[in-house]
Amino acid sequence: MSIPVAVHSHTVPASTRMSASSKITVKASLNVVRKGRVLLLHGWAQNAAVMRIKAKSLTKKLNRAGYDCVFLEAPHVLPMQSTIVIEGFPVLVDNGSRENARAWFLYSDTDAANATLSQSGEPLTYVGLEETWTVIENELMQPDTEPTVDGVPFCAVLGFSQGAVLVHLLSILTTRLPRDSPFRRINACLLASGFAAQHVSKDMTSPYHTVLGNVPADQSAFIEIPSLHLIGKNDTSVEPKASAHLAQMYSQPMFLDHEKGHILPQHSDDCARIVAFLDEARAETNL
Repeated sequence: MSIPVAVHSHTVPASTRMSASSKITVKASLNVVRKGRVLLLHGWAQNAAVMRIKAKSLTKKLNRAGYDCVFLEAPHVLPMQSTIVIEGFPVLVDNGSRENARAWFLYSDTDAANATLSQSGEPLTYVGLEETWTVIENELMQPDTEPTVDGVPFCAVLGFSQGAVLVHLLSILTTRLPRDSPFRRINACLLASGFAAQHVSKDMTSPYHTVLGNVPADQSAFIEIPSLHLIGKNDTSVEPKASAHLAQMYSQPMFLDHEKGHILPQHSDDCARIVAFLDEARAETNL
């Protein structure tokens, strides 16, 4: 029988472990003027290396346009096996063969690999967010030593699937925290195959408790940040209507619809649209 390990006021299952998060940085091409950086957040049970592969074509386009690409890695390593109870008896089940499968937060404080409630629409507490905030905050606090074309720091964040759900929460922090907060350094967000966060904060020790509060119930005010929503018309993992619902929570959402499924679009035209969105967001930041 596993014993939960206490982390702040929530618990992370002992069957999962928190590991030093790594990142992969791919800098802008040497022959172009640098414009800023884009943080890329992978999906559930993925990692930075997987996201790097899935965004190969987009990375090239962003680098050629002057943007550094920083692939961050979630702090929670998912277990390869879980113990579930069937008819009163513990049963060991496999969670897949992928090693270093990671998550930005967990949906259960007893079974780290259980994601059945991820799109239930019911409010729940995302376990382990504090560690994730630390990973992102540390990256945002890194000095931007590479000069941009106009000297104005620019940072966008792109999330895929669970990474996009995290971007939804990041968007709220970005617009509500004081101006001296590192999260305020995010100037634009891109959400690919995303759905609305269901997080209800119960960690009274968290500095973000009162900011996030009850996310599902706090959607009367639009999120004031440039946003581009990448929606796959044939996405069977996250239905297009769920991504469209998320987009309506932003003040001026922009859309990139593609014919694929639950993937990050890599077609040349799609990549060009993403670059154009970032350039437009940079122009607004510069103003």
